[in-house]
Amino acid sequence: MKKSYLKRAKLLSCLSIIIVFINTVAYGQDFKAEKVTLKDLEQQQHPLEADAAAAVLHRTGNLKFIVIDGRWEMITEVHTRTKIYKNEGLKFATHELDYYTGGRRISVYYSDACTYNLVDGEIVKTKLRSDGQFKEEATEKFNTRKIVLPDVRVGSIIEFTYTIRSPYLVSVRDWHFQFDIPADYVSYRTDIPSCFTYNKYLYGYIENIEKGKPYLRDGASRYRDWVESYTAKNVPSLKEEPFTDNMDNYRSTIKMELSAVHYEGEEEKHYASTWVDVAKEIFSDEDFGKELEKTSYFAGVSEVGEARADKEGRCKAIFKFVRDYMNWNGDKSYFCEQGVKKAFETKTGNSAEINLMLTAMLRKAGLDANPVLLSTRSNGVSVHPSRTAFNYVICAVNLDGKTILLDATSKYSTPGLLPERAINWVGRLIKKDGTNEEISLFPEALSLKSITISATLGKDGTIEGMAREQNADQFALSFREKHAGTSGRSLQQLVEKTYNIAVSDYNIKQLNEQDKPVIEEFSFNAPGAVEVIGERMYVDPMVFAVAHNNPFTQDERKYPVDFIHPKQHRTAIVIKIPEGYVVESLPEAISFVMDQEVGSYKYNIKQQGDGLQISSMLTMNLVNVSAEFYPILKDFYGKVVEKQNEKIVLKRI
Repeated sequence: MKKSYLKRAKLLSCLSIIIVFINTVAYGQDFKAEKVTLKDLEQQQHPLEADAAAAVLHRTGNLKFIVIDGRWEMITEVHTRTKIYKNEGLKFATHELDYYTGGRRISVYYSDACTYNLVDGEIVKTKLRSDGQFKEEATEKFNTRKIVLPDVRVGSIIEFTYTIRSPYLVSVRDWHFQFDIPADYVSYRTDIPSCFTYNKYLYGYIENIEKGKPYLRDGASRYRDWVESYTAKNVPSLKEEPFTDNMDNYRSTIKMELSAVHYEGEEEKHYASTWVDVAKEIFSDEDFGKELEKTSYFAGVSEVGEARADKEGRCKAIFKFVRDYMNWNGDKSYFCEQGVKKAFETKTGNSAEINLMLTAMLRKAGLDANPVLLSTRSNGVSVHPSRTAFNYVICAVNLDGKTILLDATSKYSTPGLLPERAINWVGRLIKKDGTNEEISLFPEALSLKSITISATLGKDGTIEGMAREQNADQFALSFREKHAGTSGRSLQQLVEKTYNIAVSDYNIKQLNEQDKPVIEEFSFNAPGAVEVIGERMYVDPMVFAVAHNNPFTQDERKYPVDFIHPKQHRTAIVIKIPEGYVVESLPEAISFVMDQEVGSYKYNIKQQGDGLQISSMLTMNLVNVSAEFYPILKDFYGKVVEKQNEKIVLKRI
């Protein structure tokens, strides 16, 4: 099977798994919480998850609409009751609510907030005081409300309600049925006037979510309300698994998006309902498409690449100029905040201003460059059309039929290498005429990490030598982003901690040369790599570069395995045998390939004179592997770990 087909099949499989359509009918749900009881407070652990630090006892949400001074407003009301079982659960005593204002008045407040404790066999209720409530203005358009509940301890039950009244009707806050702690009861009800049509999507793996029978009732306006309700009971916690992109992609959640408005006597207005429509709407916004048309502000500097005859040279020169000249302020957006001209003048901008500027400069230089809308890894993946699904923009340039992705927000990126935050499934490439198409963000080329070790084995079982570790391509970009500005001593300590070895003479090369690999060189002493029993030595062939444990330990997995980018790990080792010893046994060479060439492993060891030569090469060709493939992947890594932990046996003559 071709890799490209496997990637696409995997993606479609993942998307189909996380969308669940509810058709179970339940009647007469009671959304009101019972009073807190002695039994609730006496409970010392959760009945279904004994190790849980806390649990949601009762959480209800209600979405409704009202008309104020002739204008519609959306009201979201949420009530939560949580039980604290362990010290780790005390963090739930603090609750923060971030919300978008956009310069308009948004009403956000907490009510009925209190803590219940059991004191001398009696229930004691402590209400939230004014000094436990806070309001912060994060930016011009975003605010935060926060409460800190009083007298919270292990065994407490905390409770509060928050209400949001907003004039923004297009996008509704996501409603979660699943959390990082177990939940006993979660319900959600929507009362939507018949003049509004919202698309609803339910994601996740919780199968016992019940949908109440929808019905119409008289609303607060002249329009009747369409009422729908959803209930889930005994919901397990969402446990994070290794190699997962964003756990929120798999959390059981209802998402809603306004698709149409039809007022009496007026023509029905439709909102974007396909990805093509969404991208067209964004392109037509003056803070996006119009900014691409501006070029006069960089006159005189855009020639940095225009004089080069070859397209690749022009692309690299312009990219380097924008990357080095501009400074990213950390804001992720596909809309310009201050505009590209102002950003150029101040040398600082958000992701849209920097990468739309890059796109405009490349176009001015005669290159086929276009912006690409995407959602960052922290923002998650949306499989239904929505403007809010995107929060970032990069650039794509076509060089002789090959699409190269660029992101100039990172000081360490190069053409074709995106920072990890931008490697998230698919994006939308928007052309000059406003038409757009889906584009994969998955890297295709293998990134290389290699380790070369030259070691000498002493008669007393000590093993020491020199090592050289090289990170190239995506590995190098990630290393630079994580460790730029870190001292050599700190990096040496990181190597010691990672491999559990003693390190000296540490040296790092090419850390600030983006087009080259990062190289670390050091001397080492590896305790534990040799076990001496009587006349024999038992030696780890991989010295310190060994995988001791299989990273995949679960019996089954519900979520895709995310490797971020295709990769290859190479290890080349030479071990000098001490005088007076001979090889009694060596691990066998091995080579195996996973089904559909998802990955492969090669291992070889041979003796040459008084030395042993070991080579190991692990290759993962796919970025994202579906959950159905997990048993094969787990078995593959199990075999790799088993092989790497086989010993060389030396015998004293």
